[in-house]
Amino acid sequence: TTRRLSLLGVTLAAVAAALALGVVPFRDWLEQRERTADLQAQVDEVDAVNREYEDRIDALNTDEEIERRARSDYNL
Repeated sequence: TTRRLSLLGVTLAAVAAALALGVVPFRDWLEQRERTADLQAQVDEVDAVNREYEDRIDALNTDEEIERRARSDYNL
């Protein structure tokens, strides 16, 4: 009947509107997740470099390393 078709049309329009309104936030959410993952990868890389620097600093602060560097730098 006409009433059923009208109700179906309104329902389909409401579903289409809900989907259209939901697509943009969902796409934004996916982009934010990807950006967050990229930034976390960068943080992990920087953390790894920092750990290497900390290890090097620790080594440079030992008497053995200071002596080794002095011998190397001054041909002793």
